[in-house]
Amino acid sequence: MLDLNKINVFLHAAESLNFSHTAHQLHVSQPTVSKYIGDLEHEFNVTLFDRKGSGLQLTNAGKTLVPWARR
Repeated sequence: MLDLNKINVFLHAAESLNFSHTAHQLHVSQPTVSKYIGDLEHEFNVTLFDRKGSGLQLTNAGKTLVPWARR
C-alpha cells in the first residue's frame, strides 16, 4: 500500500530538486526524505532522481510519476 506521506515528500522534492530544502519545508530530517524516496524507488523498482554532484534531476520515471502523484 502506498504511503501518501512518501508521495507528498516526492512531490516536494520533485519541485525543489533538493532533499535538504524539502526536509526543511516539511519539518523532517534530510535522511527521512532520502529514505522515503528510496522506499518509493524500491516499491516502484525505478530510479526517480539522478543524484549528481551539482544536484538532483528527475529521471523519466520521476517525470512520469509527478502527474500521477498530484492526482
